[in-house]
Amino acid sequence: MKTLKKITTGLILALSSFGLHAQQDPMYTHYMYNTLMVNPGYAGSRDALSDTALHRSQWIDFNGAPITQTVTAHAPLRNEHIGVGLSMMNDKIGPTNNTSVFADFAYILNVTKKSKLAFWV
Repeated sequence: MKTLKKITTGLILALSSFGLHAQQDPMYTHYMYNTLMVNPGYAGSRDALSDTALHRSQWIDFNGAPITQTVTAHAPLRNEHIGVGLSMMNDKIGPTNNTSVFADFAYILNVTKKSKLAFWV
């Protein structure tokens, strides 16, 4: 019985030290226009500076409905294997409002003449 009490007490102490936070992830319905926000490895994948601004309102005329805005920009550097990008996101749902800014760095490998593999940091 003493062993069971020690295990139970240890589990209670270990589990009580963790905090729980609920979250609502932003919704991205237009992946083809919002690639950098979903996948940071996409930075520098095009041969020029690319920028995108999107707004999404879900459940129009409903109080507390999700509203998301994103602005992204990315470009390859002079070295064809390095891409950089900047992503900004504002997500409002109910009483919460989250604003985030991300700096993206991708290293791009040429696998074949037509395919590439990108790693992001």
